[in-house]
Amino acid sequence: MPMTRRSRGTLSPTTGHARRTMVVGSRFSSRAALQTNEGHNGSRGCSDGTPKRAQKLEWNLNAIILLVTLFGMCVGGVTIWVKKDKDREELLKWRNAMEARREERFRTLESEVRKIDNLANRVASSEQSSMFDPRGDQGSATVG
Repeated sequence: MPMTRRSRGTLSPTTGHARRTMVVGSRFSSRAALQTNEGHNGSRGCSDGTPKRAQKLEWNLNAIILLVTLFGMCVGGVTIWVKKDKDREELLKWRNAMEARREERFRTLESEVRKIDNLANRVASSEQSSMFDPRGDQGSATVG
């Protein structure tokens, strides 16, 4: 199926010269269409040699939506970054507090274990001394 080309003539808004634009059916043939325009001599300018003026910056709805979206994404990214840092600091504080509680529990348990060991040693030594009396008795129990 051959590609069809239509041409239409317009006046350039900046210079007033006639220019011809080509509407091409394929996106790959746009360069060829630009090269076949009337008055295009490969330089940047009009056919009479005057340079083209830069296109005026136009603000359309798509550009405004794009900029608002970009701004919103940047603000959201910074907000998430700051919140993540705050959450990390809170997590480190909680972790240090839990570690301190764990150390305190360990010290408390360690002191309780020492007390129990001390009492067990006292009971064992008192039992041992009462069983083997230096007088030769097997115990200090009295018969009544």
